[in-house]
Amino acid sequence: MKLEDSREIYFARSTKASDVARQLALAGLAVIWIFKTDTAGALAVPHELSLPAFLMILTLGADLMQYACAALLWGGFNRLKEHELAA
Repeated sequence: MKLEDSREIYFARSTKASDVARQLALAGLAVIWIFKTDTAGALAVPHELSLPAFLMILTLGADLMQYACAALLWGGFNRLKEHELAA
């Protein structure tokens, strides 16, 4: 097995893990939405589900930050290499 092959497997597995975590968090929020209550015209999440909802939102935020940071870093690296090649 070549190093490039193991890198491809790593990237495929880490991408899949991120996709699964995102899907689970969204599904969990959907389940919490089903159990919401309507009291006095305002929607409320049962107290027992507040922490899981917060953790799922945190998971989605971390997933977004992972992709945003990677895009910024790779964009900066690409810009640096462009300047090196132009000089």
